[in-house]
Amino acid sequence: MKTVPVGSSTEDDEVPVGSSTEDDDSGTDDDDGLLLSASELAAAEQKRSAHSKSLATAHTSLDSLMASLPREERAALAQHAASYLDEEDGVPRDAGLLWTCLYRVRALAILMIFQSCSGFILESYSHFIETHVFLTLYLTMLVGAGGNAGNQSAVNVIRGLATGELSRDEAGAVLWRETRAGVIEGVLLTSVGFWRVYLFQHELRSSIAVSLSLFAITSISVVIGAFLPLAFDRCGMDPAHAGPAIQVVMDVTVRLLAPLNCLRRLPCTAKK
Repeated sequence: MKTVPVGSSTEDDEVPVGSSTEDDDSGTDDDDGLLLSASELAAAEQKRSAHSKSLATAHTSLDSLMASLPREERAALAQHAASYLDEEDGVPRDAGLLWTCLYRVRALAILMIFQSCSGFILESYSHFIETHVFLTLYLTMLVGAGGNAGNQSAVNVIRGLATGELSRDEAGAVLWRETRAGVIEGVLLTSVGFWRVYLFQHELRSSIAVSLSLFAITSISVVIGAFLPLAFDRCGMDPAHAGPAIQVVMDVTVRLLAPLNCLRRLPCTAKK
């Protein structure tokens, strides 16, 4: 009769032992989760500390750089940065949509009126163009080459003005550099344009006339593309307007120079 309590006590003893073992295992899992969270927290803290040190080093370097600049240059840089932070395309950020559109249309309307001059130029050369119709086939090539070359030059100058790499005092050096670049680019593009015209026209004089027009237009457009942003900045206007302006200027220039150049090198009467 005493064996029953003994067995019962034995079973009762085994149950707590098993229960305590399961509790110990779950406790170990919880400890592992806590340890993993602690390691992740330590890694995040380490990254934050490294980021803070990098920012502090950058701030110190920037302060040292600004301190090394003369007062006039620091003031000009601060004013230039403020103008680009406070305004977008020359319009205050808090301006409404209608005011923004009116501001943009004002510049576009002036350019449109100026571009209409190209029609009068072509009309003055109407007899020559009727004799040499092939010239109209290459006006698009000449306008595109001039506009693209001028835009490249204008974008470089606009970026330099925006970042402070260029100043108004360096306008002469910039124009001289772009003049040399325009001549080199004109020679390279002319060598390509000559063969493009000759392969389609199979006529040497026409190919030379169009190629010389291409050289003059490309060289001039590079210089004008660098000049317009500097001129707009000097006048207090947004240098970004040089982008659309160079397209219009080169459109008029091409329609003026191309027929004039070909007129000097080609006969005014068609071949019979």
